[in-house]
Amino acid sequence: MIQVRKIDGDEYRCICPLHNDEKESLSINIKKNAAICFAGCYEGNAVDLISKVEKLPKIIAWRKMVSGVVFDFDLDGIRKAGSTYIPVSPNGLTWVPGHRTKYLLDRGFDRGTIQYWDIAYSPEIKHIRVPIQNKAGELLCFSYRTIEADIEPKYLHPNFRKREGWLFNENFYEPDKHGIINVVEGTLDCVWMWQCGFLNTLAFLGTPSKSQCEKLSEYGDNFRLCLDNDDVGKEVSSKLIKYFKAKNKKAWSIELPESVKDVQEMDTVNLSRIIRRNFYG
Repeated sequence: MIQVRKIDGDEYRCICPLHNDEKESLSINIKKNAAICFAGCYEGNAVDLISKVEKLPKIIAWRKMVSGVVFDFDLDGIRKAGSTYIPVSPNGLTWVPGHRTKYLLDRGFDRGTIQYWDIAYSPEIKHIRVPIQNKAGELLCFSYRTIEADIEPKYLHPNFRKREGWLFNENFYEPDKHGIINVVEGTLDCVWMWQCGFLNTLAFLGTPSKSQCEKLSEYGDNFRLCLDNDDVGKEVSSKLIKYFKAKNKKAWSIELPESVKDVQEMDTVNLSRIIRRNFYG
């Protein structure tokens, strides 16, 4: 862990782990992906520094940096106050238009869909980047999804504290004429539903928080839960059904085939059949 003693704008002033430091000689700028020790022991890429100090592959070092978990905010109640700043995206990485990554095309996403959602890919860290916007279309941060099979968690959401009340797709959401809101877990689940014609879909970005449930309640009274077809997804669906029932709202979970993990594994025709079959539970 790198001890942060002071936050000055975009810079973290830290105890340098490369020498016996007592004066927070190390400055790390996450936004610029840059680090410098004023005692003279390091100057260069912040990811490279974290990789060296923590003995981690660069992809993992980058994930730990943008999520903030590699930093120990232990002075003046910084962590308690929740005032840590994680930028929307660190510089110093190449981001190419998402339709150039074979991964998305192989999963069935159309080039037009990828371009419309402004999804990009970084070959250096092998992550897909999806913009998270509010209702007004203002950029809040990016959600990152690794394409490496052995990296967990798959999704990374910087600005995690601020995510409490966020729902993905509020900016493109279109209400259903029947008043039904489709609910999914992740960003790509939501984009897939949108591509299949279900524009009335919102995503929690993972396990839902209370504030996200409250915000979702404002959208209507009928919720079709299209969560992952695993034990965690079924458990979350059960809790959400109880939550909405207590608020005199209707919620039900769709039934995916046993061999299917999530909605992304269903083509438009078969997904539409399941949706129709689960019209009102």
